[in-house]
Amino acid sequence: MNKLISSIGVALIAISIFSGAKSNDLGGGTIPAPKRLLVIGDSLTNGLYATAEQNTFVSIVSRNTGMLTARRAVPTLRDAIPLWTNLKAWQPDVVVIELGINDINGRQWNAQWKKDYQALVEDIQATGARVVVCTTFWIGIDDQNPIYPLHVGLNNDVREIARQTGATLADLWAATEGCADCVSTPDVVSYFSPHYRGDNMHPSDIGHAAIARVVTGAINGVGASGTARKIYYLPFVANGEQ
Repeated sequence: MNKLISSIGVALIAISIFSGAKSNDLGGGTIPAPKRLLVIGDSLTNGLYATAEQNTFVSIVSRNTGMLTARRAVPTLRDAIPLWTNLKAWQPDVVVIELGINDINGRQWNAQWKKDYQALVEDIQATGARVVVCTTFWIGIDDQNPIYPLHVGLNNDVREIARQTGATLADLWAATEGCADCVSTPDVVSYFSPHYRGDNMHPSDIGHAAIARVVTGAINGVGASGTARKIYYLPFVANGEQ
């Protein structure tokens, strides 16, 4: 878990932007601007432990939806709240929130956490963006593990927030629980520096693909577009932040 938090710290200085679609003006008319997708999450959003960038769930979702996609990683909900304030200027059309694992391990999940999570969702919705909220990815634990009921409780909170706010639910836990192949193993080396090996907790390539299917399904039809699959990286600037 320490690797999870430390690896995220490195990534706080960067944001990746993926181009999922590209249009050509062949008729002299106005080309609609591509929809914008923002993913706020933890080290899973960063790509651990996918073996290549194209195998990360964010990259797959970008290709699936054709949306201009940006990702930003933070350890916990507490960090995501001020981050969103700085990211509003990008004016995303859809925002995916993938958080909770570190909140559980850091003992930050409680009644106030639920209130703060709902307030974040509602603040994003107030901009006109559609919000997709994710339950935690199944991290390879069974119901005898002491943190198992914590995941159950936090995920129930996320589901309840989705119902109360009208946010779209991407139930990663339900989609991956019991999927041993979805969890990385020590024989897998992540592409993400410093190239940690799998830890029997973070998702494998199969796990990232499973996450991507659920998230894509949640945002299906929002900004869905055509063709291009080029991925590129740009510095992200919002309200003077770089």
